[in-house]
Amino acid sequence: MPEEVESIAIREGAEIVTLLTCTPYGINSHRLLVTGKRIPYQAAMSQEIKQAGNYHRKRLIGLLVGLAIFLAIFAYWLSRKIKKYRLHQKNPAINQQDSERVNDKKRASI
Repeated sequence: MPEEVESIAIREGAEIVTLLTCTPYGINSHRLLVTGKRIPYQAAMSQEIKQAGNYHRKRLIGLLVGLAIFLAIFAYWLSRKIKKYRLHQKNPAINQQDSERVNDKKRASI
């Protein structure tokens, strides 16, 4: 209950931290306590953390390079579509030739 605070009281000589939350959200009748205890520092753990950081950095760089390549291809495709559209707007005869070519292909396949 909210008035029970013995679990979060400071303990002499203990290196702990307690996270106090309200659960469920918006209802203040219950509390959730999460307690963590300090563990000794080890140099091997530091090396593992650095390796994990390098892995994630490489992964992020790969993702960004892939995204850049995709955007470049998309921009090229879009520019080609825009050029083709503008060309057809300026010269309606091209539209007529394209439609005749499509109709010829349809007749040939029948």
